[in-house]
Amino acid sequence: MGAEETGANQPLYTDVTNSIREFSDESSAPHLTVDQTHDLLAKTRPLIDNLHASLRWSYKGSDIAILDLKYPDRVSYFTQVNEATVKLAESLPISELWLDEEKEYISALFSLAGEYYHKPSGGYHNFGWPKTYFEIPEERTLLLRTAEEPDLILTPEQELKVFACEEAEFKVHLNTSSSKTRLAAMQAFLQTLKADNDIVTQIFAEKKERGETASVSKDEIRARGGKLASLGQWKMKLLRFSGGPSADFVFYVSPTKNQTPIQALSSLVMDLDAVMQAGEVSLDGSLLPRYSTEITVSGEPRPGFSVCQGNGNFKDYLLRSGGEDKLAKFYDATHNFAFRTGQALINFPPDQ
Repeated sequence: MGAEETGANQPLYTDVTNSIREFSDESSAPHLTVDQTHDLLAKTRPLIDNLHASLRWSYKGSDIAILDLKYPDRVSYFTQVNEATVKLAESLPISELWLDEEKEYISALFSLAGEYYHKPSGGYHNFGWPKTYFEIPEERTLLLRTAEEPDLILTPEQELKVFACEEAEFKVHLNTSSSKTRLAAMQAFLQTLKADNDIVTQIFAEKKERGETASVSKDEIRARGGKLASLGQWKMKLLRFSGGPSADFVFYVSPTKNQTPIQALSSLVMDLDAVMQAGEVSLDGSLLPRYSTEITVSGEPRPGFSVCQGNGNFKDYLLRSGGEDKLAKFYDATHNFAFRTGQALINFPPDQ
């Protein structure tokens, strides 16, 4: 193969991969000190970014098949860096991971599982696929402003508009007993999602062979034994944080075309509970997240699991602008303001 083509200031693929091989050798050395481990972890993001950059130049104007022909081993280099990142991070106590190191560690775990990881925000690692808007509706803008502008006072008409738009919004909260257990819960979800992704890959391959449209429904995943098809967008509190009114995990309910929000909520609760039961993960019911209510699953209490309807920022706004009396006009005070009046779901599945 001839000399590599590259743009100005673009790293060469061969240079980057040589650096990755050196990094892999260094990270595999026995008896690394804490300082050496931190130094190596600091190299992971530049290596990943440079590898992307070197391939990005080569990909311009190229068919993916040509890229596969030129760099058939490129995926293995991403894997090398991610596996080394996980190994290095797990050699340190969670309490000794710096924030950037924790971010790279969680990002590496998700990359290895084929899952999408967003940058941290608001004290949480963000995962999955958030809801997107082609055009942000007025009520959504008003909702965002209630969180960003502490002195904002909406008109009664605006409050009703925001309240109406969040009727179908449900979340599942989960609390664990420690940062270590939180990490174990995340890995249990991640392992299950990876198995589901393998099912999706197999279905895609079969449909491609038959000349069919490459799309997969949640029902198709479940029919093949998928266990977390109901999971879309979710987030986990940073490992360095514990306690407080916010949940360790927040899972957002995403109904399909054939589901009501309540049916989607029930499906998600049952799926999450099954994964936690199978992984024997210890949950913590001593702290109930804000505006959330405890649940039972198949007639049995599930300490550490709770659910809510609506948006916590809007409830904060109602509380701030009119106290509990105003909040109680919109949400049921007997269930920690978790649901609208008449919508207090406690038992799952709902018909039990």
